[in-house]
Amino acid sequence: MMFLVNRKRLVACLAAVLLPVGFTAADTGFYTDFSRQFPFVVPHTFNTPEQAMQRENGVLKVTVLPGMHGAQFDARGGKERAEVAQNLEGAAYVRQSFRVRVTPDFQATGRTMVAQIKASETKPILGSPPVAVYLDKGGRAKCNDYSSGRPDHSTAKTARLGVRLDDGQWHDVVMEYVLSEKQGFCRVTVDGHEVLRREDINTNQQGKYIFARIGLYRDAQPYGQTVEFDDWSVVHRKDVPVALR
Repeated sequence: MMFLVNRKRLVACLAAVLLPVGFTAADTGFYTDFSRQFPFVVPHTFNTPEQAMQRENGVLKVTVLPGMHGAQFDARGGKERAEVAQNLEGAAYVRQSFRVRVTPDFQATGRTMVAQIKASETKPILGSPPVAVYLDKGGRAKCNDYSSGRPDHSTAKTARLGVRLDDGQWHDVVMEYVLSEKQGFCRVTVDGHEVLRREDINTNQQGKYIFARIGLYRDAQPYGQTVEFDDWSVVHRKDVPVALR
């Protein structure tokens, strides 16, 4: 059911034609349209992606079921997950983009995360991520400021822009993150609309271990959820793009 897991660090470079404006082929990048096997890491203890994920008709289909615990304390904490990630250790800037669509029977009565960028000094990576995207409540974006020593959440619903991530249509999502204690940057764009933007904040989640993740991570819910992904791209660099300085 599941394609081969490859835990080696990503070393492929994205072709220049696929990089965002202002980038060159010298930037470290990754892209897959899910038409073939792709390199990734499992960012949690148990390999739930092996059960939850399959490539089908050129997309990545992710189905999380009740009791699917990816991390050691998920059962105790009431969490369920299956995520795959790109390891971006040492990155100062990350841009993650993908297309996402829910299946017709999708429902979410609890927190349901579909993508995140996390950073930590230790493994496993713990705590609330600097930037995340959710499917519950019609779709939400989150940025965190760690200036107080605790995550200060800023959230925004996509529905206020006339976009619902749970409507069964394909949506284009772009997440950007600059790691800095004083000049941090976080932005989430959906279908070309800027949903949330924070700048000059502390985005340092105590992190040199940085992972860009997609999949499903949710509060426990009594039914399965299926989400499809396409065109997953991750670009990172060790300096900050001039346009964001």
